[in-house]
Amino acid sequence: MPKLNRAKDPENLVDRELTHVPQAAVAAEGDGYKVTVSVGKNPHAMEIVHFIEYVEIFDDETFLARQDMTADSRPMAVFHLKQRPERLVAKARCNTHGEWTNP
Repeated sequence: MPKLNRAKDPENLVDRELTHVPQAAVAAEGDGYKVTVSVGKNPHAMEIVHFIEYVEIFDDETFLARQDMTADSRPMAVFHLKQRPERLVAKARCNTHGEWTNP
């Protein structure tokens, strides 16, 4: 199983954490919820040789959705859910630096 990278201190991101740790937000939208995941506090590069391959969201350990990306994508994913996740977890996979998750 590949290593899952996490921020050592989520309140004080450093080095690669600044561009790899997913930043997730949930907002009410109509009769559901909009989940926006930005990859990195500072947006991750999206280049042919270095990009985010996908973003996944979970409610704790239950898989909810995935958005695949290419080097032409923005380092952000938007999901529309019927129910608000109790414990939203976002994961993003960088083709160079592996999989990262938010706290």
